[in-house]
Amino acid sequence: MNVITSGYNVDEELLFLACQHKNEVALETLYHRFGNRIFKVAMSAVRNKQEAEEVVQDVFLSIWNGSARFDGKSKAYTWLYRVCLNKAIERVRKRESKSRWLFWAKDAAEQKADPIDFNTPLVELEEQEKRELAEALINQLPQKQKLAFSLFYLSELSYQEVAQTMDTTISAVESLLFRARKNLEQLLNS
Repeated sequence: MNVITSGYNVDEELLFLACQHKNEVALETLYHRFGNRIFKVAMSAVRNKQEAEEVVQDVFLSIWNGSARFDGKSKAYTWLYRVCLNKAIERVRKRESKSRWLFWAKDAAEQKADPIDFNTPLVELEEQEKRELAEALINQLPQKQKLAFSLFYLSELSYQEVAQTMDTTISAVESLLFRARKNLEQLLNS
């Protein structure tokens, strides 16, 4: 493996090797280090396990085929999250566009996305009902609020990481989260 002495930390060096030199070991290492976290970001955007897995594949394929290039201006995980978010948003837009035109051809049950997997066993019906209610309420939020809320609370990113991922400011993220909480509170009380 070609070792880079660019001043990057290990993650950025791995990302540089994967993007610029198609280094399989670097790409595989990145996948093992960040795959689960990227999957959570994808789930927060697409709300479907199969589609989220495909988004993760798209992220790593875009690194491998060179369509996503790391420039070193951000941390590796922030850059990966941004690529993931772009791929997820692109997938949601395609799905929504397709569903608008083909809504009559699909059964309503097929159109419903899988519920979010919060990585806890569904041992009681009450817990399942709470999750379904939470998902339904979150899905009613405007897109940017829903995304900020999911990244912060479900993917557990910091304000700064959410801001970098959404390509906005920390104060904008704080505002989105404030409005999302207020909207959720109103929805819950209505």
